[in-house]
Amino acid sequence: MPGKDSLFVLIKSLTINEKSFFIKSMSHAKEAEKTQYLKLFYAIDKLDECSDELLKKKLKGNSFIKHLPVTKNYLFNAILKQLKAYRSDFLINDTLIELLRDADILVRKTLYKEGYKILRKAAELAEKYELFLFCLEIYDRILALNYDLPANEKTISESFDIYNKQITVLNKYTEIVEQKKLQTRRGEILCASLKPEEQEKKLKALLQEPLLKEDFNFSSYSSGLYHYHTKGLIHVHYHDTHTGRGYKVNKKFVEHLESNPDLLRVNMARYSSSVNNFMLCQLTLKKYDEFKTTVKKLTELKPENEYLNYRIKEKVIGLMLVYYIFTHNYEEGKTYILKNEKDLVENENLYGRSFLMAIVDSCCVIHFMLKEYSMALKWVNRILNYKGNIRYEIQGVARLINLLIHYELKNYDHVEYLLKPTTTFLKKHNLYHEYEKEIISFFGRVVELNKEIEIKREFSKIAESLKKYRQSARELEMFIFFDMPGWFATKAK
Repeated sequence: MPGKDSLFVLIKSLTINEKSFFIKSMSHAKEAEKTQYLKLFYAIDKLDECSDELLKKKLKGNSFIKHLPVTKNYLFNAILKQLKAYRSDFLINDTLIELLRDADILVRKTLYKEGYKILRKAAELAEKYELFLFCLEIYDRILALNYDLPANEKTISESFDIYNKQITVLNKYTEIVEQKKLQTRRGEILCASLKPEEQEKKLKALLQEPLLKEDFNFSSYSSGLYHYHTKGLIHVHYHDTHTGRGYKVNKKFVEHLESNPDLLRVNMARYSSSVNNFMLCQLTLKKYDEFKTTVKKLTELKPENEYLNYRIKEKVIGLMLVYYIFTHNYEEGKTYILKNEKDLVENENLYGRSFLMAIVDSCCVIHFMLKEYSMALKWVNRILNYKGNIRYEIQGVARLINLLIHYELKNYDHVEYLLKPTTTFLKKHNLYHEYEKEIISFFGRVVELNKEIEIKREFSKIAESLKKYRQSARELEMFIFFDMPGWFATKAK
């Protein structure tokens, strides 16, 4: 059963064409049902916020209001059903299931030739989209049908052809399973309680597996997806985006996805993520002109599916803000924030959690660099007070920036109060490294000082001390995003 606001979010996400398709589909319903469900549909569509109380006021006098949760649940499922019909060209699995049902009915009615034609059509579709498990099921049905038909040269030849296809598909699927196992091993390494250097060592060793080596010749488009996805994530996790290796892998991943337009169409969400990682590499390597070209390419993608539109939009907004930070164009970044803030707030549920919080993090940094500390605090509080699950590293960086903001606002007592919960959080989530320890220790000392000369001396010490971390890939990426050592240095003057 959908959650309290699921119907509201679903209706608000519909495109004009999807709404029109659903409304037309209701013409087949009974008059009483059509009236009540369309009334509820139109009422929710006109609301600016989700509220059952507002709905009851708008629809006062309609008997179905007494059973509003049940009516909402029915409408939710009715819309979902019609969306499947509307997007049937993308729901390949559903299409194949229907074809297999049709073939089964025809064969049961002894219409063998007609059933055979449908199975051949299903096989071509499954092969085209590399749905290998479907392929094996369809091949078995074709072989069973050939077995039941009178044996002749044609059916025997076709059977041998199917046997060869089964072996080929099995080999391709086995390769994909092995790729998935490597992806799971990467996850196992990241979940283990390891020191950063030990984790990096194990991840690099994983790259030496034959299926992940650069010269590995994968046997299918799908295998290539897992190959590049796993390698790309490994480079990201051991902070290799600032080198040519991470850039090269992510570029090849994007090119691989683009190599088959039909399969790209059904992998658009994955494509937007791979382009996101590639653009992050472009930014880190200061390939700004190339970055702008890639952003333009991503922005020009206009899938009709609203879900995919937001997957693309969140990447574009997030990376444009990072671009303004990397290039120190903070005023332009502020203008960009104002342009997108309304949508970020009103359609929060349509953005992916981690991407939304990364966007919020960038908004905070831009306002901080413009010395608009109250605005920076507003944005960082959205991360700190967020109720959903988000990446711990985003929360960790936000908690450190929170210390800096309150220090600039001269909330020294609050800075002192924040030190313990910040330390506890960083330790709990394996984020309390030497870099973080020095910052926490510094604030513990400086808030107790009164003389300006002593305070500046402490700032000068930590600014000098933090220089050594510029040799670390992890901190180097953080410094590019938010130059904490630079901030400490300015406070020492």
